[in-house]
Amino acid sequence: MNNKNYDLFFNQEGEETILLTVTDAEGNDLDVEPIANMEIEELNKEYIATFQINATTGEREEELLLFRYYENEDGEPILEGIDDEEELTSVSAAFMQYFQSQLQS
Repeated sequence: MNNKNYDLFFNQEGEETILLTVTDAEGNDLDVEPIANMEIEELNKEYIATFQINATTGEREEELLLFRYYENEDGEPILEGIDDEEELTSVSAAFMQYFQSQLQS
């Protein structure tokens, strides 16, 4: 993790505080909390599962949001929406399998 990304994931006391801001298709900013990421070899891409944080209450929303994840040439994280239905179905299934395996452990 480079120094720029460290500030995204940790506060000044070194405690983990992951909160990212993304912009939706309508131009609205959303705060999201990443909870898991994975690379799906068949798609040759990395993905991240997040929960939206309610701007008023600061609480997690119930709906899981999935994004394509990559870093630009400066090492800054980029979250990109998944528009392709087939890709979204594959990514959703992979995360569901991951979460189910975590619950069984």
